[in-house]
Amino acid sequence: MATVPRVCDTLEIERIANEPAEYAIRNRQGEELGKVTEEGYYLLLQLDGISTLNAIRERLKERFGKSSSAADLESWFAELGQAGVLNTNERALRILTYLREQGISYRGSSADRRGSKDTPLTDRREEGRRDQASAAAAWFDYGIFLLNDGMLEQGVDVFERLSQSQQGDVRIHEIISHLRFLTKSEDVPDLSEDRRDVSWEAFDAALREMLDQGACPRCDLPIEIELGATNRCHYCGASFSSYVLGRAGQDRRQGKPAAD
Repeated sequence: MATVPRVCDTLEIERIANEPAEYAIRNRQGEELGKVTEEGYYLLLQLDGISTLNAIRERLKERFGKSSSAADLESWFAELGQAGVLNTNERALRILTYLREQGISYRGSSADRRGSKDTPLTDRREEGRRDQASAAAAWFDYGIFLLNDGMLEQGVDVFERLSQSQQGDVRIHEIISHLRFLTKSEDVPDLSEDRRDVSWEAFDAALREMLDQGACPRCDLPIEIELGATNRCHYCGASFSSYVLGRAGQDRRQGKPAAD
């Protein structure tokens, strides 16, 4: 097995009351698919369709101090597949894997993978990053549900409509850009995603503008920069590169305004 399977993004995983080491797994209809321990819960969050089996074994050993054989893990994956926990839609896997490879993240790592409306904004980095009480959150989830079913065109439509009401949400615009590329690449398999090449002057000006604001353009929380970390907001996960490139206006190679 080259890579581990991918867990469905539509699952709800919640800690069972009075059972601190046990979690319930439910599908989007609210039907319980099973229960897992702390170790099983951690494993579920590692099933991204990208990581290798050996990498997952190393993470488990580092986290829990014990070794798991490849055979044991593969047997467990088979059980998850039978329970309906894994995503097996080939088109959906291509879409979701590509988004993950581009650094797109839209689920927290907490027990409640959809977050909590009672969670303070500054803590949402651990809780799902979105205000679950908002209509935008429901539409975002609906778009993700469509992608999990391989319904790419419908998913693009939902995110484009959502962007009209969330114009300052740089992460949504970033997702749309990748989804549009995936739509085109199905007709042109060798197509490479167009990453706008801007002049250093334009890039620096847009970066200074963002830093002068002192806050993330998406969640308005103070910008935190970590050397060696991904170029994303510490709290909401929005891509700073996407924002800066979108604001920059000159093409480095052509010396002309960049095309939309």
